[in-house]
Amino acid sequence: KERIYLCLRYCIVSAHCLNNDLNANALPCAERKAFEKERWDMLVTTDKNSAVAWSNPKASLAKIYAEERKILHKLEDPAQTLWVWVTSLITRMSADGEIPPMPTPTYGRIIAIAEMAYNGIRTVRASVCVQPPYVHVHGTCSQSRVPRNWSVKWVVNF
Repeated sequence: KERIYLCLRYCIVSAHCLNNDLNANALPCAERKAFEKERWDMLVTTDKNSAVAWSNPKASLAKIYAEERKILHKLEDPAQTLWVWVTSLITRMSADGEIPPMPTPTYGRIIAIAEMAYNGIRTVRASVCVQPPYVHVHGTCSQSRVPRNWSVKWVVNF
């Protein structure tokens, strides 16, 4: 059960890392370092058991150990790295018999869900970080401002 809690903790911490990173990127450069340090410090716990947070419903589940912080803080994208850790942990749990073995559909579904989460992080980053081209935005705005009957006449004439 300890590894199940560890796996769930990594999933929740991944969401917090993504949220913190997106919020930090929206801040001015001068404020970014202080914000990131504050957020990383909030995630660190001294409890040595992952199950402690599950026994206290008021405690946050998004906690990491100091050793994990050292590793994750150095990475460019800790949210995606945590999902690599989750997948590795699931594979190890399967090899040890804690969850169904690899050839079963259940294991395949569990890994597929982890893969969807991993891809979801990339999708969120792409939708937030990539700006649409300037011409596209203006074209869309002009189409929304043209009265409906003008657009119908324009389409009919062509």
